[in-house]
Order: sequence, then C-alpha cells, then structure tokens
Amino acid sequence: MAQKKFIYDEFGIISADFFNIDLANDNRHFLNPYNIGLINHPVAIESTRVAVHFFESVRQELLAGNVERAESLFCRYLTEPRETCLGYATNGVYGKGINELAQYIINQIYYEDNHLINEIKRIEDIKLYIDNVADDRVSDIYTNVIRGVLLRYTEEQCDLHGIPLVLQKSKAYWNPSTASWEYTVCRHFVWHKDNNVKLLVPKCFIGGVSYTLSKLINKVILSDLTELEVRDTNSSIRKLHKDNTPYVTKKDMRLKLRQNQIALDKAYARKYSKENFGCSLRLRESIEDKIFNNSSCFK
Repeated sequence: MAQKKFIYDEFGIISADFFNIDLANDNRHFLNPYNIGLINHPVAIESTRVAVHFFESVRQELLAGNVERAESLFCRYLTEPRETCLGYATNGVYGKGINELAQYIINQIYYEDNHLINEIKRIEDIKLYIDNVADDRVSDIYTNVIRGVLLRYTEEQCDLHGIPLVLQKSKAYWNPSTASWEYTVCRHFVWHKDNNVKLLVPKCFIGGVSYTLSKLINKVILSDLTELEVRDTNSSIRKLHKDNTPYVTKKDMRLKLRQNQIALDKAYARKYSKENFGCSLRLRESIEDKIFNNSSCFK
C-alpha cells in the first residue's frame, strides 16, 4: 500500500460534501445503490433516476427477447471504475473481469433462471440472487452507469474547493435522455501524483442501510416458512403460547431446514423466488417500513 494521501489534506479542505478518499490507495468502501435510493440528496436522486432507467432498459430488452441488444447495453461499456478510489485493488471476482461478469449475469437471468428478469429490477437486486456478485461488483456496475452524474458533481465540488481540473474525454456513462451510453469532453480532476482521473462521491453514497441476502432470507423467506409451519398442526416445531396461540421461531425453522439439508443460500433464494414472485419488492417494503416508521433521517 502506498503512503496515504487523503484529498482533504492534499487540498487543505476542512469539511466538504464529498467522501474524503485516499487518492493513493483503494478505499475499502463501496457505493450502496439501495441506500442512495433512500436519501434526499440531489445527486442521490439523480443517480437513482439514471440507474433505474438503465437497468429497466436492459430488462425490457430481455423481456422482448432482444438478448443481443441487452448484452450490448449491459456488458459492452463497463470498465473497472478506478476513478472513485473505492473497492479492492485486485480485478474481478473468482477470476472474472467486469465485462465477463456482466455477461455471466445476463446468462443467469436470461438463460438459466429467466424468472429473475421479473425479480431483479434494480442493479442492487443482482447481489441477492446471482453467485459471485457482492457489494464490490454492484458498486462497480453502478459507478459506470452514473459516471455522468459523478463527473458533474466532481466538477462542481472541485470548483467550490479550488481543485484544478483538466479538459479531456470521459469514459462511457448512461444517458437516460437518449437511452444510450455516451461520452463527453468535460473538465476532469486529474491528480498530478499519478495522472489518473478521480471521481468524487457524496459522503452519503458510502455505507448506510444494508440490502443483503441475509435480510431477504430473514424478512421474507423465513417469515413465509414459519407462517406455513404455524398452520401445520402436525409440525414438529410448532409451539403454543400460554393463550394457546401457535407460533414457530425462525431459529427452529432454520434448524429444521438444516436437518433437511436445505441451505439458505442464493440457489435457494432463486428457487424460492420462482415459486413466490415478488420477494425483492417485499424485502424493500419490509426494510423501508421499518426505516420510515422509526427514523426521520431520510426525510
């Protein structure tokens, strides 16, 4: 690891809207598209609009059977987004580069488990069902899509804080107005120490409310399975409260599944969602009901 060079220190910044990245090293953080979609920050609102439009465009091509067009939209323009200095230094997951991984995702949701076309409706939904896709790769895909938004944000923040910019051609980004990937010539933040473009992101883009397979399992799948067990008067894990109301704990449900050699993994989530449509939507509703009923931080 190179010596740390935080952007605030480099340019004498005391406080700013953007995340204080280490310019010389990858910062072990990722963009969180789910949380970004919840917050009332102008860049978050625009990023969510762009990302939702992009993935819906890919979905509609798949639904229409235009798989080559979908592959072109989803796979052709993705690059390793090193500009944000986020993520890990090594490329890919299990040997897959980002383009190869994107093709793998299309293959999974179109050829292998095509019911997922209607279950995966946003970029962040991919990690709930597709093996080898986690927060880092969701962040990579998302960054590519919203690069245009981040270019404008970076330019604004650099002007505000006196950081010099260089005019040059951008990498590709999604333009919802034309429903296509585009390039532009604009002012970039090029750090003089390594001559690489850097993109700034709002602090609120990092971390926040998690959106995970474990939550899908706990809030949706196990909730459903325990309800079914409660209705089964012959269930071995069905218990009674003092008032004779039946109940089943999720802990006992997990134990029963293990005894039946059923793993609560992505393969099971794919199988379960095929038989019970709308799992992703129900997860969102469950998380957001809790957030907005108990906190005002997103309002």
